[in-house]
Amino acid sequence: MEDGSLITPLQPEDIESAVDLHMRYLTERLSGEPGRRLLRLFYAALCQGSKGVCLVCRDESGNNLDGMVVLRWNGRRLLWDLLRQHPVEVGFWLACHILQNPLSLYPLARQLWERRPVNNLLRGFPDNPHYCILHALIVVPNRQLGGVGNRLIQAAFSYALAHGFKYMFTSTYETNQTADHLYEKVGFKLLLTTSERGRIVKWYGRHL
Repeated sequence: MEDGSLITPLQPEDIESAVDLHMRYLTERLSGEPGRRLLRLFYAALCQGSKGVCLVCRDESGNNLDGMVVLRWNGRRLLWDLLRQHPVEVGFWLACHILQNPLSLYPLARQLWERRPVNNLLRGFPDNPHYCILHALIVVPNRQLGGVGNRLIQAAFSYALAHGFKYMFTSTYETNQTADHLYEKVGFKLLLTTSERGRIVKWYGRHL
């Protein structure tokens, strides 16, 4: 890459940095110490690669993360999986988070029913494509002009293709025009709109 930054899969030693990025720039669903504990489990599961992957963009020094993108395989629900694997720990911190932030229950529940709109999208296909979901894209604000977001998405396309996926879905809130522009620029097409607590969610897809 021209600026010397490097994109690699998330490593266990980077989990805390990934959690920090998530808490700073994507905190709508999880917050506080309970949210941090749940996110550590989430990113640790992504390090294993069986349910998805987190690709991170390191700066020129290799010591800091400029951004990251999360892919989930075939819409598998990580929250359910984590509940099965760590029922006591996840149940405890999830309960603590909901008690501290009762209004977060609905956004968190989206993790459980997120496959429903994807199923609606799949009805438009003649066969069931081998798909993954671009679940989250986070870029440090002062690095956005350096094209980190675009490079992360291109890396996500390459990674997904290398692992046999043929299609990718993603979603964003209607008010996130920056994400809309980026997704359309890299070939995503708007396929469906749904509503979440009065906010319009736009669902995109593209062949890989």
